[in-house]
Amino acid sequence: MGLIGAVRALLSILTAIPVKAAVNDVYSLSRMVWLFPVAGAVHGVVVAMLLAARQAIGDLTAAVAAATAAHAMNRFMHADGLADFCDGLLTLGTKEDRLRAMRDARIGAGGVAAFLLATLLVIAAYHDLPVSALAAAYVAEVMGRVSMVACAAMGRPAPNGMGSLFVGAARARSYAASVAVALALWLPLPLAWGRIEEHAALFVLTLAASTSAGVVVSLASARAFGCVTGDCLGAANELGRVASLLAGLSLYRLGGASP
Repeated sequence: MGLIGAVRALLSILTAIPVKAAVNDVYSLSRMVWLFPVAGAVHGVVVAMLLAARQAIGDLTAAVAAATAAHAMNRFMHADGLADFCDGLLTLGTKEDRLRAMRDARIGAGGVAAFLLATLLVIAAYHDLPVSALAAAYVAEVMGRVSMVACAAMGRPAPNGMGSLFVGAARARSYAASVAVALALWLPLPLAWGRIEEHAALFVLTLAASTSAGVVVSLASARAFGCVTGDCLGAANELGRVASLLAGLSLYRLGGASP
């Protein structure tokens, strides 16, 4: 499978961009899971553009619009994964009971609360980021996908489901390659705006935060379900975004930087 075909398959799965991809392309993409941050970059550009419009539409309106776009651009797939993941975690019983609850089409109180709290944190972080720090919003989308790869690389695949393809194919080298892709997607920031030390700190801190989120989700999934499913990967993305945004915001507020 060529790189162009992989990117087409990636965009067809992880974004709402109307790109057609064959089933074989999707299967082959699972062997190139390290490309996930590319989809994050597409989301990140849109989010940063909406936040940059705050002077025209207002800070809070821009933050809500950006958070809505972040969800809508992947058809709310990852948000649904977070809700299902938390429903499963909060279910009493065996691993099979929790896995069944996670895969239930209905969403419980725990799932709704998780979605709302994560979204509120994202909106608050977007609102508090000044225009000079919008690079943090872009990087957070890229790092959310790194979180997914970290989660997949550590996890044991479920017996079935599309997520099992990616988890089964992911390895430690997949995570390392995803970090390299994220680095390439970060590079235009210091090249365009300078402040290399500030942008480097942003990359390191958000990478650590997003990777930690992915590892935590993978460990929690192993304990609760005995495997990592597609819903778990969605949860890793959502929590990786939150963790990255909080890391970027902390860098700005505590360090006086403008990433």
